[in-house]
Order: sequence, then structure tokens, then C-alpha cells
Amino acid sequence: MGRFRRFFKSTYNQVMNDIENPESILKQYLKDMEKEIGTVKEVISQQLIYLENFKKQQEEAHLLILKREKQAQIASKAREEELAGKALSEKAHYEIKMKEYTNYVTETESGIRDLKEKLYLLEREYLDLEDKKNNLLAQVARAKAQNSIEKTLQSLKSEQFLSDFQRIYDEINTLSGKNKISNKSELEELDEIDLSINKLQTSKVTD
Repeated sequence: MGRFRRFFKSTYNQVMNDIENPESILKQYLKDMEKEIGTVKEVISQQLIYLENFKKQQEEAHLLILKREKQAQIASKAREEELAGKALSEKAHYEIKMKEYTNYVTETESGIRDLKEKLYLLEREYLDLEDKKNNLLAQVARAKAQNSIEKTLQSLKSEQFLSDFQRIYDEINTLSGKNKISNKSELEELDEIDLSINKLQTSKVTD
């Protein structure tokens, strides 16, 4: 019973997820339609083979009718009435078979036309669903991108981000100020050296 409940719950969750996910539904429809299209094409191929066989048998029956009719005439002229009767009986048999094969050919051709029409509609519907699926995927991609952009913009406007940015900005300014002070001290040291050198040079000139 517990296993059944888990299976039912899993199946229910899958169904609910599919309902909430139209992309998944379309993909399943397309998969089912691909299978159906393949089945119809296979049936049409088989029907074409049957049709060729029926046409071949129809032609063979027609040739046998002509053959037996000619043979009956030959036998009749030779006053072989029994043989002529057998030939005519065979002719009648093949006339019946020819009608059967003609009906089979007509019926099979009609069935193939119907299957081809259904296949055309099925393939057209498949292409329409394929377009809808691609359009849906494009919409989903745009929605995800827009959602990501919105989240990024919201995070940029958040107090936490502004606070972090201000802290970094202050630290950079502090470091920049320290560098300026350091550079100023170095310049002052250079000025003292220049003054000392100037004094030395002046004292030498005086001497």
C-alpha cells in the first residue's frame, strides 16, 4: 500500500508539473505525433506493396482469361468439347478472380489516398506545434532574461548594495588620501636636499 501511495504521489506530482509546464506538454505531444507519423508512413509503405501484388495478380488473371478463351476456341474447332468446356470453366474462374483483384486494387488505392491525406494533415499539425514550441521557448528565454535583469536592477537599488558600495568608495578615498600624504612627504624631503645643496654651492662660491 505504501509503495502504491508513493507511486500515485509521484505520478500526481509529474502530472501537475506538466500542467504548469506547457513546454513539457508540447514536447510530449510532438513526440507522440512523431511516433504516429512514423506508424502511418509504415502502413502506407505496406499498403503500396499490397497494391502492387493485387495489380500483378489482376494482370495475371486477365492474361489467363485471354489464354483460356483462345484455348476454348481451339478445342471447339477441333471438336474437343470436353477440353473446350474445361477451358471455358477456367476462364469463368479467372474472370471472378479478376473482379476480386480489381476490387482489391480499388479499395487499396482509396485507402492509401485516405492515409496520405491524414498523413498530410498530421504532418502539418506537427509543424504548427513545432512552431508553437519554438515560439514558447523564445518567450521563456525572454522572460528568464527579463527576470534576471529585474533582479539585478533590484539588487543594485538595495540598501545593502548601496552600503557596500559606499564602504568601498570610502576605503578607496582613504587609500588615495594616504598616497597623497606619502607623495607630499617625499617632495618635502627632496626640497630639503635641494636647499642643502644650494647652501653648499653658495658657500663654495663665497670662499
